[in-house]
Amino acid sequence: YECPHCKKDLPIISEDLKKCDPNSYVVILDGVGGNADLDYRLFKKYALGDNWYFVPENFNLVKLYNVKFTPTWVIIYHGVVK
Repeated sequence: YECPHCKKDLPIISEDLKKCDPNSYVVILDGVGGNADLDYRLFKKYALGDNWYFVPENFNLVKLYNVKFTPTWVIIYHGVVK
């Protein structure tokens, strides 16, 4: 099972981030879709470089950023969650 929202959103985010300085952001995908292998394959399809990280089922991140639904996109800009 691949999250249909992630399948829709990841290509858009990836395309938009191509316009940004790769040193200005980090992407972390926490694969909580129930199948870490499928989540990882989807992530790798759109990951642009070394500043993209996949974390399989890290529920500490889910709690830290108060994730209620998937996908949830958290933007941290200069150390501040937006």
